[in-house]
Amino acid sequence: MPLWRSLAAGLLELVAPQTCALCAVQAAERPWCGRGPAVPGLRALDAPHLCLSCRHKLADLPVLALPEAAGLPVSAARTTGPDLVQVVATWKYHGVRGLAWPLAELLLPAARQVQGLVDGVPVLVPVPLHSRRRRERGFNQAELLARLTAARLGWTCADLLQRVRATAQQARLTGGEARRRNLAGCCRANPQAAGAVPGPVVLVDDIVTSGATLGEAARALAAIGRRPTAAVALGLRGGSG
Repeated sequence: MPLWRSLAAGLLELVAPQTCALCAVQAAERPWCGRGPAVPGLRALDAPHLCLSCRHKLADLPVLALPEAAGLPVSAARTTGPDLVQVVATWKYHGVRGLAWPLAELLLPAARQVQGLVDGVPVLVPVPLHSRRRRERGFNQAELLARLTAARLGWTCADLLQRVRATAQQARLTGGEARRRNLAGCCRANPQAAGAVPGPVVLVDDIVTSGATLGEAARALAAIGRRPTAAVALGLRGGSG
């Protein structure tokens, strides 16, 4: 870490100590997750906000499923549970973007699992956020996961998708049909960018429930001849999407 960043991080820790997003312990009280690769979207003063004990608690065996609405296999770091939901919600809705580092570490086994499903070096394509929501949140969580995973595994990350229609939050909807209606036609792919990035496309999302978001993203990419072969995610509800 550069000296200026280390000094700034130390000053911030004095003013506003890090607390774990899961157990609320302070960073000085137990071993802590470290920062990972520097990628666009993560800032010098962002911090992991997760203790190693809770990081190990979140870890589980990867799961693989074929959610009907997704139309492609999904490899997830684990079955979604209350602990993962709490950490992801803190990350997305409370601006704690440094949680991307430990969460991307959690994603690595699922990413390695999906590599066995594709032919060649994967191109990780994050599920997009609408521009309004991205401004409100300050970042796209799927994009951070994709960039960090690509950096760790030597893969490519490409922003080939755009969210062209604002939608209600999927987490607030119940039922696969309601989720599919909410997302219908929400994504568009960039054929020029897609043509410049060879390789099998793998979508990246945070938590997969019905698979409707992945399904819309896959349809947009298929329309320009780059249908994804698989997807990776942090969590898969019920182990079956």
